Amino acid sequence: MGCVLSFGTMLSFGLKKAFGLETSSLVRSSVYNISRNPQIVGGWFMVIGISVQFPSFHSIAWVVASIIVFHLMVLSEEEHLIDVFGTKYKEYAVQVPRYLFFF
Repeated sequence: MGCVLSFGTMLSFGLKKAFGLETSSLVRSSVYNISRNPQIVGGWFMVIGISVQFPSFHSIAWVVASIIVFHLMVLSEEEHLIDVFGTKYKEYAVQVPRYLFFF
């Protein structure tokens, strides 16, 4: 499920946009109406899924580390998107949660 969500969203709007090489428009369709960061949510599903399959202290550490690192990535990306899209992104951020539901 995590792979489908992460890689499916990247492919749905093109790899150039997925990797920040094309910033001509703000994507707000598809799963981006539900989450501003579906790739990150998918990444968390992958990490948690693997950790459940192979439970250990290292798995828990990996989950915690990924949550911290992914969140820092998102915060950095949001600063960039505000610089590029300004008010459009701020309005989008108010309407759509950062991750899922109220997060």
